Amino acid sequence: MKAFCKTGFRVCAFALVFALVFVSVQNVFRHKGAGVNYLDERYRDFREEPDGTIDVVYLGSSPMYRGVAPLMMWRETGITGVNFAVPEQSAFNNYFELQMILETQTPKLLVLDFSSLFSDRKADEVQFRYEYYRVFDALPSASLRFEMAKRIISENEEQFWSDYYFPLLRLHTRWISLTENDFDNQSVFEPYVKGAGLLTTATPLSTGPTFDPSEPFQYKEYSEYSLSYYRMIMDLCVEHGVQIAAVSFPKDDSRIYADEYQSIQRFCDENDIAYFNFNDPALLQTLGLDYEIDFYDKGHLGASGACKLSKQLAVLLKERYGLLDHRGDVRYAGWDEDWRLFYEAYADYVEAADREADAESSYFRNGEEQDGM
Repeated sequence: MKAFCKTGFRVCAFALVFALVFVSVQNVFRHKGAGVNYLDERYRDFREEPDGTIDVVYLGSSPMYRGVAPLMMWRETGITGVNFAVPEQSAFNNYFELQMILETQTPKLLVLDFSSLFSDRKADEVQFRYEYYRVFDALPSASLRFEMAKRIISENEEQFWSDYYFPLLRLHTRWISLTENDFDNQSVFEPYVKGAGLLTTATPLSTGPTFDPSEPFQYKEYSEYSLSYYRMIMDLCVEHGVQIAAVSFPKDDSRIYADEYQSIQRFCDENDIAYFNFNDPALLQTLGLDYEIDFYDKGHLGASGACKLSKQLAVLLKERYGLLDHRGDVRYAGWDEDWRLFYEAYADYVEAADREADAESSYFRNGEEQDGM
């Protein structure tokens, strides 16, 4: 009997040590930092924000990640916000990110780009599979991760529990690219940017945005899969008293996206959602974009362009949704310090934005606010 107990103890001890080592190794191999657009650090920073202090959250894909600077919006209007956008994001992932957000904050407004309204972007699609992994790995809530994995596996034939709970099985070849940060996991994403991924390289555009809402177009068909998750997002917002707005970011030769923009406008009209399309000439002209320096590439704003758009978007959101100006409120003193750090890092781009027309533009002074806005 003693021998049996001794053997059982050794087996349990070995299993415990093996589990601890396995988990530690998995954490080393797990993508982090730049490999996941700093999503793990951005989630962590967000959860450290004081309760009830976030007015706006932004969910979408790379044009939003690169194009919305919450600290610029704070400086301009005193509204607070956090940018959660990442490249090629899906409605599915947006739904679980929103649940994570609502665990610690109840924002007044959710801003979406509805970038997957016309495609499934399911986990079985190789192009988007990695996006599911990185959101799952970064989510801080174990119960939310479990619910997310359960849904993914039930909706995708080629996804398995092991893909999510034993990532070492899919990451074992990553040893070639391990860095020092994989072992010490030190934060390298500055929390004062509030989730924004600003790009400081510029590419001159050959054409610039060319969308004309008066030209002929054809409505695009919605993805039923993505639509179901956008509707779940809308239901969650109704439940928590969160309003929704939509935004599209300037693109080079944006005429070719006319069908998409007009279809988003129709969707927003159907669901009483304000749509701010910065390819529309009426809004585009308020930004004062310089196509030589304000774009990173054809589909993404550079840092100076993001600062210009953020100034204007801040005014639009504050005016339409009655968001409060928190500047001077002692509860938000940390935002003034974050602004100081942001300005030190991006002074040239902030000043480029400030050289343009004041954000309280003729678009408002002349009473020309557009239908559906």
